[in-house]
Amino acid sequence: LQLNKSSRRNMSSLIDEVLKEAGFSDAAIADVKAGKLHYGGSLDAASDKELSVKLAFHVQGKIDNIKLVFLHLPAKKKYDPTVGDLGMIATDGGDGTLEDFAGIKLSPNEVTMDKLYSNAAPGSDLNLSKDEIETFKKLGKKATHEEIENCLRQVLLDRFRAYKKDGLAGIKPYARSKKEFSAGEELKNQILHGPILKKRSPTFYKYALDYPNNKPEGA
Repeated sequence: LQLNKSSRRNMSSLIDEVLKEAGFSDAAIADVKAGKLHYGGSLDAASDKELSVKLAFHVQGKIDNIKLVFLHLPAKKKYDPTVGDLGMIATDGGDGTLEDFAGIKLSPNEVTMDKLYSNAAPGSDLNLSKDEIETFKKLGKKATHEEIENCLRQVLLDRFRAYKKDGLAGIKPYARSKKEFSAGEELKNQILHGPILKKRSPTFYKYALDYPNNKPEGA
C-alpha cells in the first residue's frame, strides 16, 4: 500500500488520536514515533480476573512482512524462549485436523506434565472443563506420554471446532474447586469494555461478539 503525503498526514493524525484515547501523553506518542517501545501503565481492568497494561510501539514495513514475522517466522522461537512451535490451524478454512496440533509437546518436563494431566481435577493447575478432565481420566493412570499428548491435541482440536461453530458461547467453562470460570464470558466482557475497538472498528467489534453469525463482507 502506497500512501501519498496527504494520506500519510491523515494516518499520522489518526494514530495520534487513537493513542491519546488510550491515555498516552504527547511526549509518549513522540517517543513511539521515534521508534521506542512505550509502557503506558495499567488500564482499568474489565474484571477482577484481568491484568491489563498498555504498550505502544511503531513498526515500519509492509503489512505482509510484518504478518510473516509475527505469525510464521521460525526465528521467533530463537529470541522468545516461551515459544515452543509455530503453526496455523485449518489453513484451508475447514474444521482443522489433529495434524494442525502436531507441534504441541508436553516437554521438556514430560514426567511432571504427564502426572499433572493424569491427575487433572477441578481446581488443579490446568484450565480444563469438566468434560475435558473426564477425557484425561478415561486414559487411566498407566497412560503413556504419547497417549496423553494425543489426548491434549484432541482437546485443543475440539475447542477450535466448538468456537468455530458457536463462537464465544462454544468455549466451555473451566472447572474450579468451588465454581466454574467461563473464559468465553470473560472475553466477551473484555470486548464490551473496550471503548477504542467499538469506536474505531465497529464492524470487527460486532463480529467478535456475534461470531460466527453476521459475518461482514470480505471477512
